[in-house]
Amino acid sequence: MIEYYGDFLRGATLRIPLNSLLSSGALTAITSPAVAVVRGGSVLTPSGGVSLSGSAGVYEVVVDTSVDPATFVKGDYSLRLSAGTVNGVSVAGYWLAAFSLENRSVAPQTGDAYARIGAAGAGLTAIGPVTLASSQPNYAPATAAALASLVTTVGAAGAGLTGLPPVTLATSQPNYAAAKESTLAGLVATVGTNGNGLTAIPDPAGVGTLLTRLTSTRAGYLDSIPSLATASQIPADFTDALFASAGVFSSGAMVNVPASGGGPVQLDATQPYYAPATASALASVASAVSSLASEVGDAGDGLTNLPAVTLAASQPGYAPATAAALASLASTVGTAGDGLTAIPRDGYRLAADGLDAIATAEPTVADDGPMSTWTFPQLLRWLVARFGRASKTPTALTVSTLAGSPSTVQALTDDGAGNESTGAPS
Repeated sequence: MIEYYGDFLRGATLRIPLNSLLSSGALTAITSPAVAVVRGGSVLTPSGGVSLSGSAGVYEVVVDTSVDPATFVKGDYSLRLSAGTVNGVSVAGYWLAAFSLENRSVAPQTGDAYARIGAAGAGLTAIGPVTLASSQPNYAPATAAALASLVTTVGAAGAGLTGLPPVTLATSQPNYAAAKESTLAGLVATVGTNGNGLTAIPDPAGVGTLLTRLTSTRAGYLDSIPSLATASQIPADFTDALFASAGVFSSGAMVNVPASGGGPVQLDATQPYYAPATASALASVASAVSSLASEVGDAGDGLTNLPAVTLAASQPGYAPATAAALASLASTVGTAGDGLTAIPRDGYRLAADGLDAIATAEPTVADDGPMSTWTFPQLLRWLVARFGRASKTPTALTVSTLAGSPSTVQALTDDGAGNESTGAPS
């Protein structure tokens, strides 16, 4: 009877001993042995992990199920020899062992452990208090005493937390420093209950908040801000919003603010980045803009007064050939391009290869439709075919392509007096 070796987890390695014996009971070698894995009556072919090693009748079959987890899935397995001979007799087919992978049920949880826990964990109430014993790792009497004290102080549902004494820094505690304790005490004293003591924080001169300085009792501080109507300069870090009512809508480095009533913004030598060249350039631009407005006039009518554009030898990129070509072009084209009619047309010739662009495809009514819709190149190509390959019967004239396919067919009629006429190609 085949021996069952037990149920294993997938990925486990099995080691199964094997002896080969003579009829006398003496050990003997297996010649060319091989092991097959069987599941559900089918022989499997795992990618590896199955081996048989040993000699002289003492062998070990190793099955490493982690090598091919796709083959070694949950189920029952058997091992048998698929090849080999002992003393000249074939032993192929001999069963060696049986095992299973995660295919046996687990007995339900019973006993004392289940009884103590009870349904939905209710039995946990029977678990006794936790006690630290001196035999436990990291045990220290101080730790046990502190735990017992904590349990007593906390009480049921943490109600005893109200009895905890205030936290005090002692000199024996790590990182203790007297300065820290005094600072903490001073902070508590200053803040007071619910932070009311914050009102006692001093306000050193010059450190008060902007909000405090702008209260009704200190409104006099606003007197130090210069009058916007007479100030010559305003620092750039003042915000746009602060001076919006005075007409200053953008901030900049030391710009002049016009007096009440408006007026142009002036650059003067006292302002940062001022330079005479800059002022001169601005004046030049203003003059050019004024002159342009005068020249253009309303709706651009003054553009008719613009002088003609002339290329002068002093201009960049000037070349006599360019100027002459431009003058010649203007003369030839004339007003509104009428002079284009004067361009000579004689002297044009067809190049030697000018007809090569005509398509050589032979048209047919079947492929290209009625002859009345053909293009000139198609008609020209048909005309060549008319004299190249055509056939005639008493009733029809057929023009064919060089390949012999019909291109057109024309009906022939005879008036009986020997006069023939052809119909339209179709």
